[in-house]
Amino acid sequence: MADGRPRDRRRAIVLAALLGTIALGFWLRWFLAGVGFALPAALTFPNLRHAHSHLGYYAVLVPLAWLAWESSSKTAPLRGWERVLYAIATVIATLGFIQRGYGLLGIVGSTIVGGLWIVAAWRIARAARQHDDPMVAVLPGTLLALACIPLIARTLRSDPAFAAAAVQSFLTALLFLVVAPGAVTAFGLRQRLAWGSLLTGTLSALALGLWPTAVARVGLALHSLYWLAVARRVDRPVFALPWYAAAGGLVVVATGIVPLTHDVAMGAIHFLILGPFLSALAQRQLLAAVPSAAWWLHHAAAATMSGALIARGAGVEWPLLDSRGLGIAAAVGGSGVVLWWAVVLALPERPARSVVAQ
Repeated sequence: MADGRPRDRRRAIVLAALLGTIALGFWLRWFLAGVGFALPAALTFPNLRHAHSHLGYYAVLVPLAWLAWESSSKTAPLRGWERVLYAIATVIATLGFIQRGYGLLGIVGSTIVGGLWIVAAWRIARAARQHDDPMVAVLPGTLLALACIPLIARTLRSDPAFAAAAVQSFLTALLFLVVAPGAVTAFGLRQRLAWGSLLTGTLSALALGLWPTAVARVGLALHSLYWLAVARRVDRPVFALPWYAAAGGLVVVATGIVPLTHDVAMGAIHFLILGPFLSALAQRQLLAAVPSAAWWLHHAAAATMSGALIARGAGVEWPLLDSRGLGIAAAVGGSGVVLWWAVVLALPERPARSVVAQ
């Protein structure tokens, strides 16, 4: 059984990484809105965007999924020296992305991170053998995501459209098959037919990127049933509603009601991360005692940012909400997320309350 004090240190590190990620996202969102935020000299938007997204996955989302598993199974996916190596590799990769994007440091750090993902996923897979354990998806999901990396590297300059599709599959595989199972585990839930969730999650990752066929889109629509099942079993509406919204979003995209443009994809990814997934993981691992009313404010800010991006990507234009207005609305919503975290971290701790129906 892992000692509680190292877990507390890891939570503090994850929290610091989360604050860094959202602060960088805040800066980039206002820069994109074109309202008085210039980039520092010698830094480029693509490089900072890479740093923002990779830091979020490397240092926040995947480690939180591991912490949820560790709290549930009392088994740590990475050992002491491996965690130190992971932290060093994450710092190297982040600095590399800031300086040169997909340059040498970014590649070296990311390679080490990817190798440790496999180690952690393998240990989880050895223990998560029950048919109703949501974490059975983690090893296949990790391998699927990592399989996209050579495709991205080979086509980044020669075929940017294909590389972008591979990036979408990479992100979706991690979200649906690593982060989402961790969020379900954080709720203390089992998942009926977890292998079915793995299959539909795999098809979803392909539908949203490399293989947008009718068959894959059916898998995307079917995957919504698993998220609906999670939402129905969560007792507090503030945590259940984002899962209902996410499930509905899968159906809307699968049926083509909303076109999967770049802005739609970015809005959807940010909503999934900040809405159902991060709130599930954070309420257990980082902010166990934050009142429900505070989480409503968090979801409102996240929905404002994500909704503005999705509306812009779908071509919605109303008076005062043209493309630039929607960009500003997204920046305002992102600012609300940053402000929310700044405020709740200053609140005194209170006794935690279960969020799962008994």
